Amino acid sequence: MSITIDCSEEMVESLTRMLSSNGKQVSVIDYICGMTKFCYGSPQQRFDYCFKLFDYDSGGTLSHDELESIIDSLLKVYRGKKTTKKMRKKLARKYFKKMDVDGDGDISLEEFKKVVIVDRSLTQAIMSLARFVKFTS
Repeated sequence: MSITIDCSEEMVESLTRMLSSNGKQVSVIDYICGMTKFCYGSPQQRFDYCFKLFDYDSGGTLSHDELESIIDSLLKVYRGKKTTKKMRKKLARKYFKKMDVDGDGDISLEEFKKVVIVDRSLTQAIMSLARFVKFTS
């Protein structure tokens, strides 16, 4: 059995870092434990989980590029590959401006949660990211 992930190389590395018990590969048990936290955790835990998933450099903040990756991933889930790079960049700029409340050029976990909690469509979209990971035989 293998796990197929339709996402960027950065997300694969981030998922491996978050889910793996040995730091090298994700076992079925690692995957089940991680997805259980994501699917059945409190909203707070799930937002934290998503934030960490996209914080590729583990810096504790999201950069513009990391936010663009989130937008790209969400658009793949909801629109397939029918989006343009221009559309993704425009949405990333819009949400970055909205989320970077203090204007420091990065999005903190608190800034991320404030916007995601208020924007119900964004909340639902982010919570659906578990669809990226599928078991295949």
